[in-house]
Amino acid sequence: MNHVKKAYMFYKKALALLSEGEKDLEIGCYNKAVSAFYFAVEAMANVLFAIKKQKTRGFGGRLSIIRNIFGKEISTEIKKLHELREKADHREIIFNKRVAQEAADKAKELFEKIRKRALRELNMAGLNPEIKD
Repeated sequence: MNHVKKAYMFYKKALALLSEGEKDLEIGCYNKAVSAFYFAVEAMANVLFAIKKQKTRGFGGRLSIIRNIFGKEISTEIKKLHELREKADHREIIFNKRVAQEAADKAKELFEKIRKRALRELNMAGLNPEIKD
């Protein structure tokens, strides 16, 4: 699969995960919502990595690339979201609506920043910046 097609596929996945997070939040599945919101951000980051033909390995590798592209503040926010996701998926904690909503708000902010950069990179590479569904 070429890098542009891969980027488009990750874009579609990112949108799906964001939508799933919203649905989980609406029906009170707060742990699932936190997880979906994190993975939506990760999938959108994968769009950018695919465009740049940047291979990643694990969370630490992704975080390092994000830090190089966006700086420490964004990478710190993604790390916090990842920590919430790990608690939601692997710990005895059951999140409430407030925590899930905070994760949603932060994820949407990060998602949009990464999405804008990914579309700009596509445009700079002379590729069609319109992501088709």
